[in-house]
Amino acid sequence: MSKTPYTVLLSLLLVSCSSIKPNYTQRSNSGDRNIWFKKIVAENKDVQANAHSKRAKYYENKIHNIARTQSSGKFIRDIHTKKVDYWMNYLGNKKRDRFQRFMDNGERYRPIIESIFEKHNLPKELYFVGLIESGYYLGNKSHAGAVGPWQFMRSTGKMFDLKINRFVDERRNIIKATEAAALYYKDLYNIFGSWELALAAYNKGENGIIRRIRRGNTRDYYKLCQMRLLPRETRNYVPKVLAAMKVYSNPSKYGLKINRNPITIYNDAKIIKVKRSLKLRTLAKKLNISLKKLKELNPELIGYYTPRTRKALDIYVPNKEYSSKLLASLINYKKRIPSRRSHPSRIRVAKTDNTYKVRKGDNLTSIAKLFKTSIRAIRKHNRLRRSTIYVGQKLRIPKTQLKTYTVRRGDNLSTIADQFGLAARQLMAMNNLKKATIYPGQKIVIVMR
Repeated sequence: MSKTPYTVLLSLLLVSCSSIKPNYTQRSNSGDRNIWFKKIVAENKDVQANAHSKRAKYYENKIHNIARTQSSGKFIRDIHTKKVDYWMNYLGNKKRDRFQRFMDNGERYRPIIESIFEKHNLPKELYFVGLIESGYYLGNKSHAGAVGPWQFMRSTGKMFDLKINRFVDERRNIIKATEAAALYYKDLYNIFGSWELALAAYNKGENGIIRRIRRGNTRDYYKLCQMRLLPRETRNYVPKVLAAMKVYSNPSKYGLKINRNPITIYNDAKIIKVKRSLKLRTLAKKLNISLKKLKELNPELIGYYTPRTRKALDIYVPNKEYSSKLLASLINYKKRIPSRRSHPSRIRVAKTDNTYKVRKGDNLTSIAKLFKTSIRAIRKHNRLRRSTIYVGQKLRIPKTQLKTYTVRRGDNLSTIADQFGLAARQLMAMNNLKKATIYPGQKIVIVMR
């Protein structure tokens, strides 16, 4: 099938986007990000070989001239539309109190965010994208699963080397997440050569915007909006960012106040390395700071423990002197990670060999059933006149042996249960676990029959 001039023009136009070189340096990164970037850029190279006509050369030169004018690094155009006016009224009047909270949150981190964008030679106005995405609530989570100030999905976060697991979610870390956002914005601008289209792709996805450019035969964001080729949310996205910029630039008009504070929570903080798996409360105690302060400086710590990792985890702490012995203890652990198979050092017979500590919800019936014995035997063994027991009471269990198993990295309840010929639900019952979640260093009670 022959290509029409319009198809050739659109193809050349999109191919030209891949060669745009704004006034910043593209970071050389390996892995998924490079694969993704090359795949998007190569979307339309299949028709490049057919562009040999004089007409195609004319359009190619014209397109390159357009690309040069759009790669100046300026942010979105300052234009007035009904949508911009609507969002200015929405943010400045209808939701004034909410936007004030967003601005107050943002001011806590704005110096950090702007300095990161400046370092990458990106427009500082990208700060306002985060303002409408999350209001700079670092723990913000959307219904779709996007997390953090820049609302990264899990796949996008991992593509930009953010750690995401059950212990840590670096999408919540304002410094690391903003660094990732800066790299993502660079890629989007290199692909589209327009900040309006780059932000639309940030909202909708790169492939979705490329498909709509093909369909509408235009690279003008506002024309794509007029033709209703973009989803409603994306049609509102750039006007909303522009409205936030306008309201922020004239706060008194809307009864708002910018509480500028050049000092951030990281001004008097430093990084230490942690490899050991520790309770956050224990770590805070060792560092002589409150748990609240530790969580405030490290919002990416989402569990109750720090993970045990091969590569040390960066933890922000108040900038004061810590003993070398303490810092060494936080990274002191065996580098070799043992296999999941049982090991003598991982299993030991409990000192309270035939003793069970009563937990909340226990009664003699449930305990007897758990240990496959009778209520009468337990009462006789413990000289109980009645069947009443209390939380924390220690009962001697006849004809059983209790062992403890120390959980290591890579373990789960199923693998531990298999080693002892038990079911995972039995281990949960023996240890009063409501969920099947376990963590390295946890002691699991095993009832040997």
